[in-house]
Amino acid sequence: MIDQQQLVIGIDCSTTACKAIAWNREGKAIAKGMATYPLLKPQANWYEQDASQWWNSTCNAIQQLLAEIDKKR
Repeated sequence: MIDQQQLVIGIDCSTTACKAIAWNREGKAIAKGMATYPLLKPQANWYEQDASQWWNSTCNAIQQLLAEIDKKR
């Protein structure tokens, strides 16, 4: 039997932020978290991102999300 309290966490890392959303089985967003990171511009017309910032922001967004969820879930 499937636990009705199960959630799925979706993660989206875009150009300047990482977002995490927990969804229930009915498709309702239960909790959210978001953490930003800079878009680096080392010279004209060059844009970069630091992959370690993606990881740190992902962890921060998930921590925010988890703070909103009943720990029994």
